Amino acid sequence: MKRILIFAFAVSLFFPPATLHAEDFHTTGVIREFDILEQDGFTEEVATVELADGRVVEAMYGAAETESGLSNLFSVGQKVVVVELDSETGDTLFVITDPYRIPAIIGVVIGFFVLIFVIGKMRGVTSLLGLVLSIAIIVFFIVPKIADGASPLVVALIGATLIAVLSITTAHGFSRRTMVALSATLCTLMIATILSSIAVNVTHLFGLGNEDAYILQFGQFSQINFEGLLLAGIIIGALGVLDDVTTAQVAAVDEIHKANPALSKKDLLQRSFSVGKEHLTSMVNTLALAYAGASLPLLLAFSV
Repeated sequence: MKRILIFAFAVSLFFPPATLHAEDFHTTGVIREFDILEQDGFTEEVATVELADGRVVEAMYGAAETESGLSNLFSVGQKVVVVELDSETGDTLFVITDPYRIPAIIGVVIGFFVLIFVIGKMRGVTSLLGLVLSIAIIVFFIVPKIADGASPLVVALIGATLIAVLSITTAHGFSRRTMVALSATLCTLMIATILSSIAVNVTHLFGLGNEDAYILQFGQFSQINFEGLLLAGIIIGALGVLDDVTTAQVAAVDEIHKANPALSKKDLLQRSFSVGKEHLTSMVNTLALAYAGASLPLLLAFSV
């Protein structure tokens, strides 16, 4: 069963530094009504929001300009996330950033867990435990170590090894099949790391190809080796693919052997290669579609 690591990151708002201070305060509120404000010949739709502390304020929408107004994106009575900002003029601005999604996210996660349990039974439960361990290693080991200035490449390799050992053994138990899959995962991960390092050096990638990296570079994480951070991301991403492929490959070969123990090693190897080729061809398409889906806004920008 494929296990997908889904990490959700909050979307940050960016305002001109000459207008706003860096400090802000996040809270929640409920939209009570919408109104149109006219100032200096411009009109803007604002929302009257009752904050969690009881204050009633007027808030604007903080996303990039769109043709859709506040009333088209939100509704009266909807709970939203509000950022309170202090401008250099002394005024306090209230900006709606997002709908309040916590209850919906919890519902989706619970539904996901129930589906995994219904289909996978105890194996599904152990796979979820492996998922929790993987996330814990990333959140409590990899990220803090890199933030403290440790080598991203070394930290990612250690973290990936821990993730592979704990997640695979937790999800699949201790067996000969599991040990073979784990060994294959670690060996292939090292090969992928070497090839990725060569590719990064040959193509002169510096790890500064997106806005997030630039924000980190000029912030409190300027000491980070961003080329190493790029490789660390590649390693973690590769591990997610290898975890799926190696366990499925080993399981398929083991089942072939059990179905026909009379097969010679040569015949079994040929059938193993046949299964592996199918994994390779399907994974290429899977990765291409995954990256295309994640980069769809960028692809649209390039099409202009």
